[in-house]
Amino acid sequence: AQSIVHDPDLVFLDEPTAGMDPQGREEMLELVERIYRNLGIAVVFSSHILEDIERVCDYVVILDEGKLVTAQSLRQMETVRGQIIVRIDGDVEAFANELRGQGVEVRTNDIELGRDEMIVDNDDDRVYDLIRDLAVFQNVPLRSLRSRSRTLEDIYLGNVGAAREANDVSR
Repeated sequence: AQSIVHDPDLVFLDEPTAGMDPQGREEMLELVERIYRNLGIAVVFSSHILEDIERVCDYVVILDEGKLVTAQSLRQMETVRGQIIVRIDGDVEAFANELRGQGVEVRTNDIELGRDEMIVDNDDDRVYDLIRDLAVFQNVPLRSLRSRSRTLEDIYLGNVGAAREANDVSR
């Protein structure tokens, strides 16, 4: 409240929901939304709680070790294609390696996956065709294909991981 009493143009909030119970967190997020939507005060919201950022922010800047990794609107991030969770009856690693050989990003070691599942990045329309064609070619039954939107966490981990790998290569 003290930070907005003099009607500033900009307010910096550093980890405003850290350590709060769920009700307090909810009230703080509602207050942040009111500050910029109703009062027209720009808010810089710094947080490691990516769910909070998705809820109250329009624009995201991701830093890693003090370096800019990405800066874009959440709407731009939402237009990034999602992922496909593929479930098969067969050797998941062999199937995933074949997809990787076609230039498709695939993860098989994600904690949320069953042992018969993989996450495939859906970067273009050909991915579904590649999955289908590979399943037919290898005679591997497809059990399910589920679309999944990319979360800010997926984007964060992908960008920070890529930046760190690039730094390791250049050293």
